[in-house]
Amino acid sequence: STIVMQRFERGWMIWFPHDTGGTVTVLYDGGRIATHVDSWTEDQPANDPTLTPPPDLLQPVRGFGLVWRTQPGVRDGLGWAVVPEGPYATQIQSRSTGGDWKGIDYYFRIWDGRIVHVTGRTMPGQWAFFEP
Repeated sequence: STIVMQRFERGWMIWFPHDTGGTVTVLYDGGRIATHVDSWTEDQPANDPTLTPPPDLLQPVRGFGLVWRTQPGVRDGLGWAVVPEGPYATQIQSRSTGGDWKGIDYYFRIWDGRIVHVTGRTMPGQWAFFEP
């Protein structure tokens, strides 16, 4: 799959494609996660021109930007973006540990080669870099 990812001061945003659009998963430093439906469309603004990032930092745009600007706690939890968002071709491996989305473990590789392990799909899910 091709995912889109962006590193922030205190975490990551990852966009995962699926049949009905996409999901934005927020990986906060420290292991906490949150998942949001990507509801951004081309007719919406890509960013908020009233927000000016500090030097050498970026305001996220498009779907990441919409989640960052509108979902409570996301902006404060992540801080500003440190690199532009970008696509990355990766493999995603998952296994069900229960009867619903909250019972799924999955793994994927990010652009620096590390493997991310996510336990659960939504809060109180956790994530960590996988150490083989």
